[in-house]
Amino acid sequence: MKKIEQAAAWLKKNYQLFRCPYCASAFRQPETKSLICQQGHSFDLSKKGTLYLLKKSYQTNYDDPALWQSRRKLLQAGLFTPIFAKIKDLLPTSSSRILDAGCGEGSALAYFAAERKKNDTLVGFDLAKSALNLATQLDSAAFFCEADLANLPFQTASFDAICDIFTPSAYQEFERVLVPGGRLVKVIPGPAYLAELRHLLYAENSGNYNYSNQKVKNLFFEHYPTAKELAVNYKFSLNSTTFQQLLKMTPLQWGASEARLTEVQQLTLPEITVDVVVLTAKID
Repeated sequence: MKKIEQAAAWLKKNYQLFRCPYCASAFRQPETKSLICQQGHSFDLSKKGTLYLLKKSYQTNYDDPALWQSRRKLLQAGLFTPIFAKIKDLLPTSSSRILDAGCGEGSALAYFAAERKKNDTLVGFDLAKSALNLATQLDSAAFFCEADLANLPFQTASFDAICDIFTPSAYQEFERVLVPGGRLVKVIPGPAYLAELRHLLYAENSGNYNYSNQKVKNLFFEHYPTAKELAVNYKFSLNSTTFQQLLKMTPLQWGASEARLTEVQQLTLPEITVDVVVLTAKID
């Protein structure tokens, strides 16, 4: 079955999760490969089976096929597997509706589908079309759409859990689309995240040489004072190929000078530190 046909079958079963991004009205049960809301706004599935649910287009530096191809290869090699495993342990134990905010190329949802085996309803959204096109190539039951964090095209109380991995948060919208008692899991970089690469790219006296996540953590705990914080820290081995993939997949390179980036591209690292903080809260 083609991707668009798989997505159409999924939508026919799960269309009630969504609402129109223009008028917030519910969608009618689809009879074709389109969603049409009660006010007549229509959204067509792409050939790859994704749904465009934005009110306007956005320009993003992340919409780079080379970045996502490199990230896919590294994630398949296990770069984030311990992070995905920690998130999995924090998700509801029963079959759930799970939303991946800023899902990228879809590896997290593919991991949950393979490891949870609970017939979950899995939805991912992102602004990067190239990432979503890659996500649809994975053999998973997840559904992917283009959507805006600040205007989520989902019904109120439509998800049991949201995971947010290295993505900005819209807490008011997250709270709206989560069921009462739903779970929010947010992953942010720790101070040592990719530190070896950061120190290669930037001078010690530059503002990018070190990183602090304190502001992000403080904001999370302002919203959710009873939240829990878990550290995940490990080393990931690299070779010349995976080092080049790491360079391509991370926005760390964007602030480096062209001269320094050229120098670093001739180097390699034997390993890289993956240091993250997993923040989790139950939404009342």
